[in-house]
Amino acid sequence: MRVEKFTHGGQIHRFNGKGPLLDFSANINPLGLSQKVEEAIREHLGEIAHYPEPYSETLRGVISSHYGVDGKSILVSNGAVESLYLLAQVKRPKNALITGPTFSEYEKSLSTLDCEIETLLLKEEDEFSLPVQDLYLGSPLQSSNGDECFFEPPPFWDKEIAYFCNPNNPVGKLVTTSEWKKILTEAEGYGTFLVIDESFLDFLPHGGEGYSALPLLKTGTKNLLVLRSLTKFFAYPGIRLGFSAAHPDVVSKMQQKVDCWNVNRLAQVAGVAGFLDKEYQDKTRTMLPIWQESMKGLLRNCNFVTFVEPTVNFILCKLRNGNITSSQLAEATAERGLLIRDASNFSGLDSHWFRLAIRTEEENKKAITILKEAWSSLGE
Repeated sequence: MRVEKFTHGGQIHRFNGKGPLLDFSANINPLGLSQKVEEAIREHLGEIAHYPEPYSETLRGVISSHYGVDGKSILVSNGAVESLYLLAQVKRPKNALITGPTFSEYEKSLSTLDCEIETLLLKEEDEFSLPVQDLYLGSPLQSSNGDECFFEPPPFWDKEIAYFCNPNNPVGKLVTTSEWKKILTEAEGYGTFLVIDESFLDFLPHGGEGYSALPLLKTGTKNLLVLRSLTKFFAYPGIRLGFSAAHPDVVSKMQQKVDCWNVNRLAQVAGVAGFLDKEYQDKTRTMLPIWQESMKGLLRNCNFVTFVEPTVNFILCKLRNGNITSSQLAEATAERGLLIRDASNFSGLDSHWFRLAIRTEEENKKAITILKEAWSSLGE
């Protein structure tokens, strides 16, 4: 069975009819779909005979209350990705900064524009952490005689827009709210618009309090857009649901570009039901650290991999042996019913990196057993 290189994980439908599969290529809540969400979908199934709310007004109100963001600053979208493409059409930047490795859709959303993209490659020796101080202080430079120290401007100083992911996918490194505040202040000084993708932040305790850039919108800034995906945390990626938050003027311009009824009725229902299910949210945040420790312990017993310390529901791994590639490993695991994410197509990662979702302890054990079998089959 050949595994093609896809831009994203979660391509489980391509393997229909090939037996049961463990999907560790997509980072979805290990609890699966909330029972209350499923019940709500069943209860409202008949409503697909009618048009959905044009702008998801009810869901927007629930999101506003949950995150403490003005409803006029919220755009509900058909997955967080839709907001990226809408923003690109509104801003139409001539140049942009993107970090690497990171989510590929930032660059793709700009592909239809005449936009020059610069990639800020993060360093493996720093575990791919964002150089936060360089973003608000600039990089220190010593003068030729060593007597004076100068600072280069931040890497976005000449960019119209800059994209960041927190926690960064596929790495998982975090930036705090106070750090974002400093970075935003610096960006405003250069006229740079910041996009901060927080698609996985809900998995953190208290929903990522202390790390989110959402509170910064209360300053009235027009240089910030925050992305949130709802489908990952609430485990319904097949219905596509997310939102973006920005100054009302920015949201209004994006709204003018959006298709009417861009979010289907069942997605709207599922979104509201998910936010109302506090028990599901609490259980997710209680169990995930336990499952993280489970996965780390299992991987430490795999002498052929190293990994970056996880913060949410995925973990970035690297093969120790340079003779075997992540693509070969992905093919071998797929043959045995396990899908993993070959990460070699992320900017800044070579052919030895792959990403695993973190799931329940039992599923983690099954996945690592298959991973070891696949590794052995490759002659190692």
